[in-house]
Amino acid sequence: MEDAYRVQSAWGDLHRAKGEKVVSHKTGLTSRAMQMAVGIATPDYGVLTDAMLIDDGGMIASDRFITPRFEVELGFKLNAPLARPDVTIFDALNATD
Repeated sequence: MEDAYRVQSAWGDLHRAKGEKVVSHKTGLTSRAMQMAVGIATPDYGVLTDAMLIDDGGMIASDRFITPRFEVELGFKLNAPLARPDVTIFDALNATD
């Protein structure tokens, strides 16, 4: 996992060097069943840049991907930061735009 996150960090540095902006953060493999399916014990995480955004109704070019697959993921836009160690579910709900 440490190597994977180092690669991800270097990848992010390259994209930010091209002018991309980090617009969101991603957490994946949050269910125990999916963690067991891929052999890990914790969720994974990463960042999303503005170049990864696809507008509602936008077209997705399949040649951008090696093996195109789609996975439903929910995203929430926050109108307030959640950077405290004591964040509650109510704080998260109130910060969701």
